[in-house]
Amino acid sequence: MPESKLRILPAYSPTGTNVMKAGQIGLTGTDQGDEGKYRRLTSKSERDLTPLAYLDVCKKAFYLWQRNLLAKRIIEILVDFCVGEELKVVVKCKKRTADGEEYLKDRNEGQQAWDDFYEDPQNDLQDDLGSMFTDYLINGEQIIPAHVNKTDGKVWIGYLDPRYILPVSYDTSGNVQSSGVVPVQGNIRKVDEIVMQPPNTTEAVHLKVIRFNMDGNPETNKLYGKLVGEVFFFQLNKLPTQLRGYSILMTDIDWADAFDQFLFGALDGFDARNDYFFDCTLEGMTQEEIDAKKVTRPDRGMVNVHNEKAKWTTIKADLAANDVSTAAKLIKDFIVGTAGFSKVWFGEADTTNRATADSMAIPTKKMLQRIQAYLKRELKFMCTYVLQCVQDAGKLKLAPDEYFDIEVSLYNLDQKELDQAGSGFTQMINAMKVAVSSGWATDDTAKKLVDGFLTSIGFEVDQSQTAEDIKELNQTKQQENLATDTLNQAPPLNQFMNQQEKLRQARQKAGIGEYAGKGQQQGDGTT
Repeated sequence: MPESKLRILPAYSPTGTNVMKAGQIGLTGTDQGDEGKYRRLTSKSERDLTPLAYLDVCKKAFYLWQRNLLAKRIIEILVDFCVGEELKVVVKCKKRTADGEEYLKDRNEGQQAWDDFYEDPQNDLQDDLGSMFTDYLINGEQIIPAHVNKTDGKVWIGYLDPRYILPVSYDTSGNVQSSGVVPVQGNIRKVDEIVMQPPNTTEAVHLKVIRFNMDGNPETNKLYGKLVGEVFFFQLNKLPTQLRGYSILMTDIDWADAFDQFLFGALDGFDARNDYFFDCTLEGMTQEEIDAKKVTRPDRGMVNVHNEKAKWTTIKADLAANDVSTAAKLIKDFIVGTAGFSKVWFGEADTTNRATADSMAIPTKKMLQRIQAYLKRELKFMCTYVLQCVQDAGKLKLAPDEYFDIEVSLYNLDQKELDQAGSGFTQMINAMKVAVSSGWATDDTAKKLVDGFLTSIGFEVDQSQTAEDIKELNQTKQQENLATDTLNQAPPLNQFMNQQEKLRQARQKAGIGEYAGKGQQQGDGTT
């Protein structure tokens, strides 16, 4: 590291104090040599935590996920609804036409390229995607380096810990940057590169983030509009003006830890509830006489005989168990409620009915759909990059009017019970029949309602088809079925030939047709 950078680094403050001071007094008239100690107000985000506070959040979030049952369960629910058997990435090859688009069903090269990437033993996303998404939720950031084989375009990925992103970095000119996360010039929402210092190393590593290249002139830049870079970098739980992504558990860290300590304290208090004490009052005796008297604690089942001067009572600890239970429920409901969950999801189904539970689940479903959107965008972006690499290697070719349509489907949170869906579907169909026959609705309107209903319960429907297209298709099938039925009803050839032979013999015997006037030949040869 140059000596000039070594002088700047110790004087650099990670907090916003110097930044605000420089912004208030301005740098005009100050020692020009001090300019490097300050960050420009336009090159950093005041809404981010300090680097030390950010690392502290990551460490505590991981600690809670590993040791706090409530925090771990929150993360597990989020992962279970995003990663599982329902996760599918479908790549369709489509062609732009004058009437819209056409799905090329016989073109499955794009799907095969993604499946090869997803199932590759080195990538092993089938087994590791769940743990990778868990780490994503805990840290709020995810760094996935990508290596491309230029020969066949195959992509292999790795994994880097976002905690090794430097709090302070330098650009190519040696100027101090506000963070190891460097945004695109003029657009803080997009990250251009990240600067990391891996463990057991002394030099920083600059890694270009994979993003769409919009630099320069499209006519001269051959990579214009393509994905370029070295690592995938995803962030969540952040505002556009923030450079860092934050853990899903960040707002619940203190509360979850306090709840843990509260429960341990309540558990210790329960030991005292099993203890009891004897209180013996001896009237008329002085303290010296009481101290000199030997008092034996009565054993279980023993008869305690005494006069009216001695009073024996039993004392038990009153630690307000009901208050502890109420406080524990209050804290737990607060944590799970602020995390976006209904208390029914955390073992309190006995306090509500099904109708109330369904209505309380609506905000939770919306929150889970938002979390699902993070993973959908991540997988779709990675799939786009994988397909581009295979195309660049010449292993996959598309016509100018063809393109890939990528669909990522996860667990359908709007899926209804089949019995309820079947009953509702029947009622809707009957209502639409009446509406169409009465002229209140068109066939296309009825089809849109049917398509929406089927999609809501998890069925994939081609919504580009119109009602008229379906009628024509049904008529064509009816004509084909009629022709097939007619052909199937025709007698076999050998049966037909036998019938024709019997008919010829009968006509010959009767002397009709071509046998008229010839009479019937007898057995002796006379006619």
